Amino acid sequence: MDQQKHRPFTMQHCWILLQNNQKWIDREFECPPKKPRSNCSSSADFEAHEEDEGTDEMSKRPAGRKEKERSKKDAGGYKEAIQKMIESKERLAIDKDSRWTEIKAIEERKVAIEERKAAAEERKAANEEERLRLKGEKARVQAAAEERKAATKKKDEDQKIMFMDTSALDDT
Repeated sequence: MDQQKHRPFTMQHCWILLQNNQKWIDREFECPPKKPRSNCSSSADFEAHEEDEGTDEMSKRPAGRKEKERSKKDAGGYKEAIQKMIESKERLAIDKDSRWTEIKAIEERKVAIEERKAAAEERKAANEEERLRLKGEKARVQAAAEERKAATKKKDEDQKIMFMDTSALDDT
């Protein structure tokens, strides 16, 4: 390395083209050299830089590759898009929960209505059974009353026959 430092600069033609480029101007002021340079080239560059500093302030050095990638990640809208998707997913989940609770309430009301219908049907069946039982009992009571009536009628006829005057009758 020491041999390279003591060699003359062989790319003078490239330096002439690039010396006014923003990258090289900024580099000169970013890292101060360990050894002081000769006054002829550095003072001229420094003065040129001071003159251009007002105009260069507006136009900064172009962004590098990594900086562009960072800016794409930050300003690309991905975070906003992801945030919007998360918010919409949360809203959908809330809507889904509310719909589920509404459906559950509707189902519970349907079950309650069905239970009331079943209870009404049971009462109707019980009333019908009671009506049939009463009808059957009434029929038995009427049959018993007719039977008693028939029995009393037969008894009356039998008594009439038994207490009839037979003296007026012929022997034949």
